[in-house]
Amino acid sequence: MTTPHVPVISLASCNVAGRKAEVVRQIGEACASSGFFQIVDHPIPQELIERAFETSVRFFALPAEEKLALARDPWTNRGYEILERQSLQGAVVGHDELGISLETRPENENPEMDLKEGFLIGDGKIGEDHPFFGRFAQGVNHWPNIAGMRDVMNEYLSTNLMELVALSLNLPEKYFAPFCKDPTAAIRLLHYLPQRADAIEPQIGASAHTDFGALTLLATSGTPGLELWSDGKWFPIEPAHGAYVVNVGDLLQMYTTGKYLSSLHRVINRSGNERYSIPFFLDGNLDAIVKSIYDTSDTVNAVSVESHLRTRFDGTYQQPMAAKMAQVA
Repeated sequence: MTTPHVPVISLASCNVAGRKAEVVRQIGEACASSGFFQIVDHPIPQELIERAFETSVRFFALPAEEKLALARDPWTNRGYEILERQSLQGAVVGHDELGISLETRPENENPEMDLKEGFLIGDGKIGEDHPFFGRFAQGVNHWPNIAGMRDVMNEYLSTNLMELVALSLNLPEKYFAPFCKDPTAAIRLLHYLPQRADAIEPQIGASAHTDFGALTLLATSGTPGLELWSDGKWFPIEPAHGAYVVNVGDLLQMYTTGKYLSSLHRVINRSGNERYSIPFFLDGNLDAIVKSIYDTSDTVNAVSVESHLRTRFDGTYQQPMAAKMAQVA
């Protein structure tokens, strides 16, 4: 059984004449083999990352009633995600080998909820004069305010990394620019509780899932727990010091007709300690139409970013968005 290829890639060479091509090659190879890689020597300041983790720890230490006052709005997809209220495996498509496919799971089956709580922060710059104002996954952010980190990560993902991905596919560097313009892009503070002492089976912090968007950029506080499904087995991913873990999401897999892999992964916090992580999800422009880069005339399998995201989010929460919106109406 082969350990999945999750290389640590230095981005320092991107600024060295004649060496950028090697970085592009490594990224393409990782995206096609496991869908995961780690990056070091990135331009995101360590001080910014540390401040974000400090903010996260402070927020999750608040009394329950204060956090509940900022509960997640299912339409804007912003706010506090209550502990054990989401099951990410509820939106997994395919992967029948795990028995968690949307196509195969009975409609009345309620998967065990994930042992985590979270807080979602989106783009706070879309005002009433913006055409996306009031649409799905757009809205006003609540406290905590770490917009600076979100903006830096958004700019970095939307330009540097997606340009490198485009080059790895032998596409023009700016190929994904329309997809990245005014993107739906969220930063998520996550807090995983330790396993309960009386638990017979390992409790899942984040159940087996694939990410919804194009790319995910994950910062961790050093506590292990992330696992990748490969060759019929779960493999731990040990984050390198100072690295971001990057993985391919469903939309990039759709663009590449499966060449780049949106791989199943999960989190189990076996450390005995609190675990904090901060992923950033690049989900793209709501109006972007995602279809194969190899057959742009294929409209049958094309999907809009908004339609895709709404379907996936609706499958993960204990109270689906459609039901919640019906109550509001």
